[in-house]
Amino acid sequence: MANPPAQTRGNPPPAGRAPLPSGLLIGADVRIGLGWCGGEDDVAVIGRPDLAALYAAALACAGRGAIIVDGEAAFAAGMRALAEQLQ
Repeated sequence: MANPPAQTRGNPPPAGRAPLPSGLLIGADVRIGLGWCGGEDDVAVIGRPDLAALYAAALACAGRGAIIVDGEAAFAAGMRALAEQLQ
């Protein structure tokens, strides 16, 4: 590689960007996921907000929108709904 990314030279990634290995994994994850589901609808991304934002950026590069749902809030809401059903 004639001019490797700054991250591979020991420099931190720019603010709001994932380290190179994480970015590659997220990109591959999005590519495979979109290959399975196809379509043009927005994709629900459930997880930690900072990580979900990286997935949303990768989806945007693939021409898809994202609906970000905080994973902790979704879990808490699901547990509340389950508790109500069990009463």
